Amino acid sequence: MSNAQQITVEQLEHALPSVARLILGNEPAQFSAPTPCTDWTLHDLVAHLVGMNLVFAAFMTEQSPPQRTTDVLDDDLLAAYLDSSARLLATFEHP
Repeated sequence: MSNAQQITVEQLEHALPSVARLILGNEPAQFSAPTPCTDWTLHDLVAHLVGMNLVFAAFMTEQSPPQRTTDVLDDDLLAAYLDSSARLLATFEHP
């Protein structure tokens, strides 16, 4: 892995847990609240992050990404985010 790739992975290893802490800092009732993107709730935003983690992991492992219409979240938004983050990071362990 080149230095540029390692820096990117290190930044991702820092960013993903930081976002998880932000998700954890919300009460369940807050997930229906709007975000600065007025068409999106906090739930929608977390779903987008989870979905994109899964899309990038799929592309990097040459697998089909989840369908856009697929609900990528379980009832536990934090668990879904942590799982998708772990899957994404795991893709960097293999060339």
